[in-house]
Amino acid sequence: MGRVEETPPAAGAATLAAAPEGSSKAGLPAGIPLEDQLIIVDLHEVRSINSALVDLKEMGFGIESLLPQDRTGSEEPRYTLRRGENTIGLEDLRSLLSAVRRAGEKGLSITRFKGLGEMNAEELRDTTLDPANRTLLRVTMTDAAAADDLFRVLMGEKVEPRRDYIEKHALDVKNLDV
Repeated sequence: MGRVEETPPAAGAATLAAAPEGSSKAGLPAGIPLEDQLIIVDLHEVRSINSALVDLKEMGFGIESLLPQDRTGSEEPRYTLRRGENTIGLEDLRSLLSAVRRAGEKGLSITRFKGLGEMNAEELRDTTLDPANRTLLRVTMTDAAAADDLFRVLMGEKVEPRRDYIEKHALDVKNLDV
């Protein structure tokens, strides 16, 4: 791969195109399909990334804070996360979120169930039947036919309509529970 050029972004996305080494953008070899001549990467989250970088700058950190650095001779971590008497060394800010999450999960036990039938009686009582812990939501349908169609697409045996739906709506997902 040779030269990297920034091309005009589509609505809300930045696109980078890299022309193969030894070619010019105007003089790409003839007879080779365009998709074989360029590598295109769409950065759909560029606005969020730029906003986060501005926030980091306001806190006194630059983009280099996100990257590990070769620090020959120094055994001290670049950053230190302190919680009570516990201290965790960090080499870059990218590891901060996972370190905070690990510190917050200490002493917790998280169990996931696919359905209520997988729970034993005590877990079912504590999580689902106890009015102090449960949350009841009323779900209403304004268009039952549209809901039925969507249910058939997502839960049906045909893979292609489900794949098309996922590809079409992938960037709109919020709170994905994997």
